[in-house]
Amino acid sequence: LGESDKAVADLDIAIKADPRKAILYNNRAWVRLPLYSQPGVFDLCLQDCDQAIKLDRHLMSAYDSRGTVYLFKGDYAKARADFELCKKNKDSADAAELHLAILDKLAGDNAKAASEFANYEKNEYEADPFELQFYKDKFGMDILDKTKKETDKDEKAERQDPK
Repeated sequence: LGESDKAVADLDIAIKADPRKAILYNNRAWVRLPLYSQPGVFDLCLQDCDQAIKLDRHLMSAYDSRGTVYLFKGDYAKARADFELCKKNKDSADAAELHLAILDKLAGDNAKAASEFANYEKNEYEADPFELQFYKDKFGMDILDKTKKETDKDEKAERQDPK
């Protein structure tokens, strides 16, 4: 089993033990999402996100996850609705900024997208590597990988000031 498959199996067990815990459904959707090339994965992810929201309508990460699934599927109107909701919440606003930038870029609003991408570069949110790879493969968007940027910055500093 791959990492995602193992994580899904572990979350299946956790959900069986505590089926009223919303975050478990959201987490299962998120760890399943990297398997997006497999048939039916989007539907399973959406079911989990919807169940998480049904159990806890204030769980913003479930709206963000669902919006990401819609974005991956190409259902941009539903994705935007979830991300706009996330943007109103301080805990999910940073992730929403990136996702709305992608949607605006896809819609041809390059000026708005550029502003949102700039905000993303300044905020704390770090997109998952599989997400960045998807945007590159599907949309040709080479979005900043902040973890790589920090590593590059550290390596450059070491070259300039070896200890």
